[in-house]
Amino acid sequence: MKKMSSVNCWRTLVASIAIMISMSTSSLYAAVYTNANVAADLTNTTRWVGGVVPTWNVNSPILVWDNTLQNPSACTNATGGGNIQFSGLVIRDPIADVYITNTATYFGFTSRPSLGIDMSSAQKNLAFAGNIYFEFQNSTGTISIATGKTVQFSSIIQRGSTINITNQGMVAYKTWDVGHYNGNGAYLNVMAGTVTNVGSVVMKIGSGGNNYNGVVYQTGGTFHPYSMTVVGQAAISSYTLSGGAVFLRGDLQVCTSVLTGSVNVVGGTLNQSGGAFIVGNGAGIAYYTQSGGSVTIYTNSIASGTGIGMFTISNGTFSATVFGQLASGAGATGTIVLAGGTTTLPAFPTNRGVNASAIVTFDGGTLSPRASTNGYLRGLTAAYVTTNGAVLDTAGYDITISQKLEDFSGHAGRLVKKGAGTLTLSGTN
Repeated sequence: MKKMSSVNCWRTLVASIAIMISMSTSSLYAAVYTNANVAADLTNTTRWVGGVVPTWNVNSPILVWDNTLQNPSACTNATGGGNIQFSGLVIRDPIADVYITNTATYFGFTSRPSLGIDMSSAQKNLAFAGNIYFEFQNSTGTISIATGKTVQFSSIIQRGSTINITNQGMVAYKTWDVGHYNGNGAYLNVMAGTVTNVGSVVMKIGSGGNNYNGVVYQTGGTFHPYSMTVVGQAAISSYTLSGGAVFLRGDLQVCTSVLTGSVNVVGGTLNQSGGAFIVGNGAGIAYYTQSGGSVTIYTNSIASGTGIGMFTISNGTFSATVFGQLASGAGATGTIVLAGGTTTLPAFPTNRGVNASAIVTFDGGTLSPRASTNGYLRGLTAAYVTTNGAVLDTAGYDITISQKLEDFSGHAGRLVKKGAGTLTLSGTN
């Protein structure tokens, strides 16, 4: 019997959920309200057909902005104020862009699923001024946006919710917390379209604590976060890339807290134009695993905190412009395993924290330098080589390795030199 991979299982699950959400919503919600053609506050009863104002309860409505809105001022609740809750929000063809200025907007509630935001046939844009809380309580909402249209968020806070982004348009945000505060786990699935940060603020994943998850899966689309922190304050804090592209302008930090955090690259591309990629910047355990795809980062740092940083590549390509730190924190452990693919790194840093350890295992993956140097690999706690070998592609550079290369336990290690340039082993091997 053929087994499905975990990624394919997840894709099947997400697709099934999306199909269910796209079905008729009339049986799921108490009411569907169309915004009335008046220029009043959203909290004003005259604003709504039937005079019913959305409130925090299980009968929260689906709100629709359509072509009945022919007065531009009716598309904005200009006086703002207060909080408001939706089960779902639909933007179709009002006369102007929709702007919601309430202090806070809530999507979802206990025991009922949420439609999320449907802009799949939108002819106008949508923007929120206040905080947005996605609190579906273990149900799922979808954000779907037509090509060329945008939904603009200020601050997004996910707790107890799953969001599927399936749009061909753009989701723009200033801040985003996936798994914020104490609540049920939060999941974000970037499947298509464009998601972009319009400021210079970090996206936090798994900052809620108390064993509640913060998880981001990207299977497609283009993602432009300024920076991301997989906090590791939750039981499972992770970002997984299996398709699409990510463009980072700032840091990507893995585990800045006391539990665990992971970044997993299965496919797709990740490019970092500035900042640092830090695997382990706290007291917990940080994992970076790559089994495919292409990753280009600016500064690579492993175990700069007091915990454990584990960096493993089994396939794909990984390249760093700067190699800043390796086990530089007090008591830190930095572990690198090259089991496949091609990894391009500058000379390995030698500054270690007190009682810290730095271990590299060559297990068949290819390591290449970025420049000629007489101190490429040295000062490690240990460097092990398996029977799969240490493959060094000098790529036209001349490098010296003074680090002792030892057989991994039970293995007869071997060294393979590739490419132009000279490799000098000056240690005792």
